[in-house]
Amino acid sequence: PGSIGRQQSFNLIATGVSQSVRQIEARLNYSDARNPSVRFERVEKLEVQIGEPAVKLKFEIPNGILSGETFPVVVHYQNTTAEEIRNVHLLLTYPSVFQFLESSSTPARGNNYWDLGSLPPQAAGTLSLAGRAIGPEQSFFDFQGTVTADIAGQTYTLHSEAGSIAIESAPLSLDITTDRGDAY
Repeated sequence: PGSIGRQQSFNLIATGVSQSVRQIEARLNYSDARNPSVRFERVEKLEVQIGEPAVKLKFEIPNGILSGETFPVVVHYQNTTAEEIRNVHLLLTYPSVFQFLESSSTPARGNNYWDLGSLPPQAAGTLSLAGRAIGPEQSFFDFQGTVTADIAGQTYTLHSEAGSIAIESAPLSLDITTDRGDAY
């Protein structure tokens, strides 16, 4: 009676929607040593404002391309925190019409997964790749980028971002007919 218990500290990782407010709830259950069948509970709530993502992603891609044309995709990433983030990975999800040709650094797996290693505070980097898309004119498709980090044996998504591109109409078209018909 009258004593003060130990203070506990917890490190949390906020995931989900950035620039939002989330609520943390702490619940303490206890009983009187003289009468253990009587239980008490104390609940405290705290609102936490979630800021920008720990690692930001930004795509730099052309607005429109021609079907079959080779084009660049540049992915910029930056650690926005004052802490080093270790074991950072980048996963790009390509649309089905995209054909990967090359990238500025060798992927760790397949042609869409890179180990970025450790990102010091405020560090930034760029990954460039080239490819082509073959699809119908006036169609749109998206690239999806996801940055994850391995922290305490768990993989956490730090940020996801998408970039969109359109296949434009060709400036030149060609129709071939034989004997005034196209059924040959």
